[in-house]
Amino acid sequence: FSHFPPLTDKNFRLEDAKKVLFVLAGKSIGDTVVFSFFPREFKRFFSDKELVLAVEEKYSCLLEKNGYARTVIIPGNFIGWLNLLRKERFDAIIELPGGADHHRQLAYYFSGAKAVILEKTDEYDYPYARYFKVNLKKHITEAFKGILRLFGSINGEIDISYQINMSLPQKNYKSLFAEPGRPLLTFNPHGNITANCLSKEKAKQIADILLQKTDFNILLLDYKNKFSFEVNSRLVSEGGDGIGILFNAIKQADYVLTVDTGSVHIAEMCDKPMTAIYKKIVSPETDNNMNVPCSSKNKEICIKCSFCQWHPVNEADIIIGKNNADSLSAAEICESVIKNIVQRLR
Repeated sequence: FSHFPPLTDKNFRLEDAKKVLFVLAGKSIGDTVVFSFFPREFKRFFSDKELVLAVEEKYSCLLEKNGYARTVIIPGNFIGWLNLLRKERFDAIIELPGGADHHRQLAYYFSGAKAVILEKTDEYDYPYARYFKVNLKKHITEAFKGILRLFGSINGEIDISYQINMSLPQKNYKSLFAEPGRPLLTFNPHGNITANCLSKEKAKQIADILLQKTDFNILLLDYKNKFSFEVNSRLVSEGGDGIGILFNAIKQADYVLTVDTGSVHIAEMCDKPMTAIYKKIVSPETDNNMNVPCSSKNKEICIKCSFCQWHPVNEADIIIGKNNADSLSAAEICESVIKNIVQRLR
């Protein structure tokens, strides 16, 4: 690309943009929930601009009813992208964090957009883009605050609270139990990667302890069909797959226990107290640039390191496994849940 003249206008002022595309490519449920504040705040500060969200088809239901931006499905190839971009004629295109893949980069180049804003990475160095440096030592939403400021001076605080509006299935999970009046604990032992998942044995140990030491009913989310074990009047397994099931199970819960960051963000959005189990991926002892107080178990997680950038700020107890989620004992995990239940719900 360095041999071709840029097709964008380096002198174009972003505050003059009338139509803006915000691309959420390669994002998971949790990412999409976290970024849901952006269209609301963009329109609050720039009501005269049209905002369009490009999202993965499987997650489109999370943002298509946001009320602040039109949603389009991300095409899967270069021709699809180029046709969409040339048809829509966006003034500015934003894609971050994580960088755009090559076919999207090429489509952006020929899109006719006056400005393209990308995250600065070692892999990409295209002359036509305006790069935005994302500092992963801070919460990732700081980058989106910065993007808002690129479009003009902003007076007032930026609200980064999550907001997802979607139609949920009508299934009443509390009615599945013999005593539906008991509090409901939604338990998600699944993570996106193996190291973040609990073993079947550990999940069973946790469920057994919680059944013995609390009066909660337990809804076990087993949508990957790996954790099914004998149920009883206070333990129900939900094996169905789907975004709506996850949202509904957490929305109905009185407490959430999860190893999945998507569930963490949904629980935070719904103001649910929770225990979140993470694998420790940052070691202060081996990184001289990060002076952070992370430890194998720490309830006051810092907001400076890349591990902590996604941590929820309210109603949560974070416990961190040194190597993986299973490195924490069932007793440690249940201690966190029971202690937090007493503090938050009693």
